[in-house]
Amino acid sequence: MNGYADSTVDYVNRTRNLRIEQDKLFAQFEMEKLISSIRLPDKTLVMMAEEINEGSQAPIPTSYFREIVYNTEHTIHHLALIKAALIEMNIHAVNEEFGMAYSTLKYRASFA
Repeated sequence: MNGYADSTVDYVNRTRNLRIEQDKLFAQFEMEKLISSIRLPDKTLVMMAEEINEGSQAPIPTSYFREIVYNTEHTIHHLALIKAALIEMNIHAVNEEFGMAYSTLKYRASFA
């Protein structure tokens, strides 16, 4: 979201806020802000990717909607890791679909 105004996405050098990890109420507030501000028009962005061999950055064309989709899929990946930890700890706090990709849910629904 921070790069929308200047049309640049940089996952490597993005701002990090440890308070989000340590303060549940603050994290909820930040999520609410994100939810209320995420509906923006699609537009072309440039993602800055770090080149491993040279230590420099290479611009890669992308779009706002594509980055939203990427972040959604990446979030699902993290939810799956959380679910695996809950299962390992024998904690039944989420349903079976928690942390499952949309494509998996759609595939399973085709057999119902």
